[in-house]
This record gives sequence, C-alpha cells and structure tokens, in this order.
Amino acid sequence: MRLELINLSKKFRSMRGEIEAVKDVDLAVEEKEFFVLLGPSGCGKSTLLNLVAGLEKPTAGEIKFDSDPVASFDKRIFRSPKERNVAMVFQNYALYPHLKVYDNIAFPLKIEKWDKGEIENAVKKAADILGISGLLDDKPSELSGGQRQRVAIARAIVREPNIFLLDEPLSNLDAQLRMSMRTELKNLQRRLEITTLYVTHDQTEALTLGDRVAILNEGRIEQVGSPLDLYDKPKNIFVARFLGSSPINIFNAKVIEENGTYIEIWGNRIQLPEDRAEKVRSLRTDKVVFGIRPEDVSLERDTDRPSVKGRIEDIELLGRETLLHISVKDSIIRALSDSSKWETGQNVGIMFVMEKAHFFEAE
Repeated sequence: MRLELINLSKKFRSMRGEIEAVKDVDLAVEEKEFFVLLGPSGCGKSTLLNLVAGLEKPTAGEIKFDSDPVASFDKRIFRSPKERNVAMVFQNYALYPHLKVYDNIAFPLKIEKWDKGEIENAVKKAADILGISGLLDDKPSELSGGQRQRVAIARAIVREPNIFLLDEPLSNLDAQLRMSMRTELKNLQRRLEITTLYVTHDQTEALTLGDRVAILNEGRIEQVGSPLDLYDKPKNIFVARFLGSSPINIFNAKVIEENGTYIEIWGNRIQLPEDRAEKVRSLRTDKVVFGIRPEDVSLERDTDRPSVKGRIEDIELLGRETLLHISVKDSIIRALSDSSKWETGQNVGIMFVMEKAHFFEAE
C-alpha cells in the first residue's frame, strides 16, 4: 500500500501556548518500501507516526492510503486505527503482563472476533516467522528484551496490516542485540512486503534499514533520499551535521576567483576541483561554509608540503580507526586514521579530499 501525506500539519495547545509539532509535511512512501523518519528528540517524528496510525487528528492537510483519504482536515474525514488496518510497535512494546505470549499475539484478532481456529493458525504463523514458537506459554516477565520485542512484532503482523509502523522499537535493547535485530527486521520486512514507516533518532539504524530516509527538524522535512545520497549530498548544514558517526568538520571560508576557484581558510588557499568550484559559484557569494568529513581529511608527518598545518590535541581510539582532534589556529579539525602512529602534541600537515568537500551558504 502506498502512503501519501499532503501539506500535513499538527498543532497542540499547551501552557506555553500553541505548538506546531508537524509543519506542512509532503511525503510519499511507496508500496513495500521501508521508509525511515530520522531526527533529534522533539522534532515531530513520533507525532507524524501517530497521525498516520490514527492516534492523532491533523489540524491541516491530508493522509491517503493508496488514493483513498483516511484523514483530511478540509473534508472532515478521520478513520480510526482499526479502519486503517495499520499495526504499530512501540518503544516499550506495550505487552499485557498478565497474558501469555500466545494471548498477547492473539489479542487484536480476538477484538476483531476472529474464529478460534483462524486465530490459532494466524498466531502460530506469526510466531514461526519471528522464531518464538517455543515461548507461547510464557508471560512477558519471563522473556528477555529481544524476545519481548519479537512478541510485539508478532502481535503487529498477525493480522497482515496494510502499513507497519514502528516507533523506536530497538532503543531499549543493548548494542549487540540492536545490531542483530536490525538485520532481522529488514529481512522480515522484505519477506512480508509490508509498507513500513520506522521512526528513530539513531542514524545507524536509519542508514542501515531505510530504502529511503526523511530527516526531520522542528516539524519540517529537511531532506528525503537514499541513505547514500543523504550522506554524500547533504542539502544543508543541519543534514550534514546530523549524519556521520564522527561529526563533519564545518568552517567559514572565503571564495577567491583568480586563475581558478579557491577557498581561503586560516590564511591558506586551497584550489577546488571543477565540480566543487561549480557548486561554490552557484551559491553566488564569496562567503561560504566549508564542510569536510573526518574520513576525507588526511595527515602527513611532513609539515613542509601541505599548506594547512596543525597540532594533534587529542586522540580517540575507535577500534580499527583513530579519531584525531587537531588544532589549527583557533579551530579544531577532526580526522579519521587507520593508523596508531600518531601522538598527542605532534605537528602534522593536513590535506583535504576536495572532491568530497561540501559547501553551503553562510548563515
């Protein structure tokens, strides 16, 4: 099923006045797509999920399943979650502690008054898919976090929903279990071919799970694209800063056109390759913001050749890689290295892979 959000907005009233949690969102999630909403806490992503689920009414705009409106402020349409046939998995799993696993999974089918035989077949099928057939007589308190999560997912898929909604379902798991559950979730979604909308603040989850990702900020969508496009071609500074396990380096720079296109930074001129020069010229200003990811910064012990020189102030060991914090005048540059040869206090020459540089309008 295809999901479409058209000029969707949601306002809440509070003691502080009116708060607009979702602002004029236009978004299309294609049939069978695994789509991720990514953003910091309070950016409106869970509110957006609740609007799709039917747990909140929009204050403007429209939601369509295929071409059928399930919520429209102007047309006064609002269908309940049951009428939308959506399934939702919450952060805390929301399992009934007094019910066995079988009854937790069967609960939505009993509410819909399915026959006993149909319920039994559906529960066994969902339990088999999630690998929890041996847990059907247990209660939630007897299960591990990963097992509870599988039960919550089984309860969500048991009635074959049109759209599968997940609100930070892995956030309560430890790091190793989160990693294995990400793989399981992706494989499950591909096997079931259910259109899926997934909410997270964890960029690793977003980039590994999503066919496409929308980045939200203060209720608005900043950019939508494939994980690789968002990482390699951020539209603005917010997106560039939000993505990347080691934060992107961001500095103010001056553009100089003189027998080529250069940026001047810390008193040093660096020539731009033609595609980057074209990007800088399109900004139509001589003051830009220069962004370079730590993996695109390389270092040399020989400080005579590179034009930019710095001093290593701090070293963070990240397993196979080392994150270096290098001071250049009053700035700090972060650089990733796969070598442990560096030492605090060491002077280094700094070079940038300018083909990977990002340029934005100065704010």
